[in-house]
Amino acid sequence: LEFRRVLFRSKRADGSETTFRQLSIEEIDKVIWDPGWGKERITNMIATRPDWCISRQRIWGVPIAVFLCDACEKPIIDPALNRSVVDLFEREGIEAWHSAAAEALLPAEASCADCGGKEFRKETDILDVWFDSGVSWLAVCESDPDLSPAYKAFQAGTASDAGADNAGERVLYQGAAEEPARPVGRDQKAPEGALHRGTTSVAPKGAEKSEGALAPEVLYLEGGDQHRGWFHSSLLTSVALRGRAPYSHVATAGWTLDEQGRAMSKSLGNGVDPVDIADRMGGEIVRLWVASVDFREDMAASETLMQRCAELYKKLRNTFRFLLGNLHGFNPAQDHVSEAESLPLDRYMLARTRDLTEKILDWYKGFEFHRVYHAVNEFAIVDLSAFYLDVLKDRMYTFAPTSHERRSAQTVLWKITEALVRL
Repeated sequence: LEFRRVLFRSKRADGSETTFRQLSIEEIDKVIWDPGWGKERITNMIATRPDWCISRQRIWGVPIAVFLCDACEKPIIDPALNRSVVDLFEREGIEAWHSAAAEALLPAEASCADCGGKEFRKETDILDVWFDSGVSWLAVCESDPDLSPAYKAFQAGTASDAGADNAGERVLYQGAAEEPARPVGRDQKAPEGALHRGTTSVAPKGAEKSEGALAPEVLYLEGGDQHRGWFHSSLLTSVALRGRAPYSHVATAGWTLDEQGRAMSKSLGNGVDPVDIADRMGGEIVRLWVASVDFREDMAASETLMQRCAELYKKLRNTFRFLLGNLHGFNPAQDHVSEAESLPLDRYMLARTRDLTEKILDWYKGFEFHRVYHAVNEFAIVDLSAFYLDVLKDRMYTFAPTSHERRSAQTVLWKITEALVRL
């Protein structure tokens, strides 16, 4: 069985004629690819791929629910029969196709429209597993009542009430380093070769600043082999059925390797079990390691690296312990000191915290979690522990509890703590 619409012609949203292959390539141009090499890779694969044979000869998988005439091998084309098979699968699962005889599934008067034959057999081939995963946008996003409103709004390119509360969490296009961040709609344009700030992500061609409510966006995240797999099949099925890509952003993760750069395997015994690490060191250590690496690149994982994360985690906890300990007796509503009345050193640390916050928010928008990790560590260990908090000890321990100087410091400690726990 072949996915025939790949071969012939299709239509754009405006009704103009094009090939299905070309329409798929045009949709690739409207997606943000992170890292940027993913765009060229999937474009080349779509441009050069042959027909898509969606059947496989396997004993497991999703069956191709077709009845074939024993005499002429032609399939029965009957929407009512197809609906009854769908109902059967919904009631009993796909194994019902294998456990029931063809006669039990067909109406008594069934006959072949081509030769008049009365004997039929069930197709034994299964669907290509990439076709299965490639229609997850339809089977999950369009069908799940919790996801459907936002996903259909994404498909239509309109704002969704379901996503209104999370408007600030949208993935935003980042311009060049000197430009402010600006959101990108589906058909907006960005300068040729525009990149995420600090990354190699390719944004849609020609993006202008959008105004008003923004449509939801959809991120697909998987490994680099999925440009020929899930990313690929999802694109083709969605363009065939809906005339557009099923996603607005595609992020590609690297592979997890050992310290020598070797792939982890049972035979080498070089694997790192995150559950074991979490049991011994705590789940936060695993999360901290994940945040410390650039997910776009291949990353090393080992007991030694986890231990380093554990040491940094202890330093962060100690920093927070000092911050919280010195907020004893401080009520922000009553004891807050305005920035204009704060001591110069305190104003300086507020400025440093503000600068860090702005950078981190931009990095989050670009999925640059590793930069957040390193910046927070440097700020906590260098700016705070080794400098500000060290200098502050005399003021905190020797000045009167309600003195202006001590309240000024506590106000800044409170604001720094508030910022860090949210970053």
